Amino acid sequence: MSNMCGAPKEAEIDDEVKGFLDIALTSHNSESNDEKKVLVKIIKVQKQVVAGLKIIIDFIAESEQSKKQHSCQAVLLSQPWINPQPQIIKFEANPIE
Repeated sequence: MSNMCGAPKEAEIDDEVKGFLDIALTSHNSESNDEKKVLVKIIKVQKQVVAGLKIIIDFIAESEQSKKQHSCQAVLLSQPWINPQPQIIKFEANPIE
């Protein structure tokens, strides 16, 4: 099923992905009343060609003060011909028990 045209495909963890994730974390931290979260480890990256490039990043983040870890997913849409900054479609952080 993942070989379908337009389906998300596994991608490398490169500087572009790290930059997208930095944008998502910075935005989440500035808009959230929760503790700031910092990146611990990127687990998986997928990219999907849509009307632009959709980037799906699964990662572990940690609360800055309490050090509680969270399983997170950030989904961004890059359409540089419309906006130089990617749009954050989703940011989810669930505590790891």
